[in-house]
Amino acid sequence: MADDREAGVESAGAAPGPRVETAVTPIIRAEPIHIPTPAWGALSASDTEVIEAELVETGALPLSEGDTEGDAEPVLPRSPWLGWFAFLIAVGTVVVHGVAVAVDAGKDYELSTVLAWVAIGLSIVAVVVGVVAAAFGRGRGPGIAAAIVGVLANPWLLLHTLRLLGG
Repeated sequence: MADDREAGVESAGAAPGPRVETAVTPIIRAEPIHIPTPAWGALSASDTEVIEAELVETGALPLSEGDTEGDAEPVLPRSPWLGWFAFLIAVGTVVVHGVAVAVDAGKDYELSTVLAWVAIGLSIVAVVVGVVAAAFGRGRGPGIAAAIVGVLANPWLLLHTLRLLGG
């Protein structure tokens, strides 16, 4: 019957008309996909064909846990050493500030002034490095702690804060 339609020969009692394409059951990667038969009739063997398809990785979807990409480099965990380094500097600021106060109590004003300036410089470095570590995820917790300790241990800020609170 399909050959008759293609040749233009009409069956008895059938109305002439254009050929209607019907759904086929494609085979993709040797796995049949079921497509329901249309209401106007069943398909013949000549209406079906094998469709060869190739799966192509477009990168649009993320890879699942078991998948690996040949060109991708493994993601290395970020080292927290920058945050810990900033925290160590902040602790050094506290120590230098404490020594400066102790030296000042001993009436050595020149050395205490120098140590106070060193503590100010260390606190600024601790805050900057701590913020950078926190921003880039290189020891976020210790970096935030270093920034807070660096601000609190800054002798200049501490002096002005105590003056403001003292009235």
